[in-house]
Amino acid sequence: MKIVQIGCGAVGLVTARHLIESKKIDEIVLADIAIEKAAQLVKSLKSEKKATVKKADASDRKALKNLFKGCDLVINGAIPRFNENVMLAALDADANYMDFAMGDEFDQFTLNEKFKAAGLGALISMGEDPGITDAMAMSASKQLDEVDKILVRDGDNASVPGYKYVALFSPDTLIDETLCKPLIYKDGKWDRMEPFSGEEEYPFPAPIGKLKVYFCDHEEPMLMPKYINTKYCDFKIALDPDYVRITKVLHEVGLTSPKPIEIKGCKVAPRDVVTYFMPKPADLAGKVKGYGCVLVEVHGKKGGKKKRIKMWTVISHEEAYRLSGMHATGYLVGTPGAAAAIMWADGKIKQKGVFPPEMIDTDEFLRRLPEFNINIGQSIEDL
Repeated sequence: MKIVQIGCGAVGLVTARHLIESKKIDEIVLADIAIEKAAQLVKSLKSEKKATVKKADASDRKALKNLFKGCDLVINGAIPRFNENVMLAALDADANYMDFAMGDEFDQFTLNEKFKAAGLGALISMGEDPGITDAMAMSASKQLDEVDKILVRDGDNASVPGYKYVALFSPDTLIDETLCKPLIYKDGKWDRMEPFSGEEEYPFPAPIGKLKVYFCDHEEPMLMPKYINTKYCDFKIALDPDYVRITKVLHEVGLTSPKPIEIKGCKVAPRDVVTYFMPKPADLAGKVKGYGCVLVEVHGKKGGKKKRIKMWTVISHEEAYRLSGMHATGYLVGTPGAAAAIMWADGKIKQKGVFPPEMIDTDEFLRRLPEFNINIGQSIEDL
């Protein structure tokens, strides 16, 4: 299988490392607007015969088409605002497609019929959350006769000495997710909550413990109820108090807006100024301390008895760095995409059209994760 990956940041570098090291992948092209880190990775792995690095702009559809020609799978590791362009370029080049997150800019399912007609597959949201969380929810739901609610929780007790305002994945995406009105699913319909609402302390598995979590706009409440018959679904994320405080202030003064404004003859988006001064997630590798976790709670009934099934994975930032040269967030988002790409190479993903993680063989996917040192825990409790 030949793969072209556009986007080689904190997430993409993890995916690339796994695929370069996999014997199932014959050739991989790593493309980004900034190629230095991808080139360093290829050199460090002594994989110049298998991997090549090319400069590319995710906003240039014509150039992407030429880049993608002749490949079997395009992996989009760029931020979600480029999803539409990269998907269309993959179609233009007659290539399958995969990414890590949906975003709000474009409804990817509108391309479903075009991918089907071309005999191609587009697996979307195949990261950590969404991605691993969707697979865990599917697995837990299969163990119950009926499902009442699904709670998705993202917890991280990370600290980065010397920084008060950081994001371990795309800063632009994190700001967008936490300031958008978060989606929940309740009693057969979707609803929007207020940013930073739903505050509670949630007990994550050891060694993390209790963390303060908030509603956050995410893919799971939109996707899961379409494939699992449930009455309720929400997503909450643990946020550092400094992040919450600073983001609220920036938002109040208009500095989180993604819309360009003109200042002294120059056009600039205020959010781009903010994220410019934040450290790049890939540059934080080796500096992050603590643990990251994603967890799914599925409540329902089995044999007439109320049950709660929890599934989760926990990894330390230090262990992730040892494995990949990246922190746990980059590792947990980038690794599932690599696992799915290898499943594609093995003929285990054959769907056509646009489809989310819920539509692949999630049991097979979860079985493969321990090969990458991502171990899934599970508990079943009577309620």
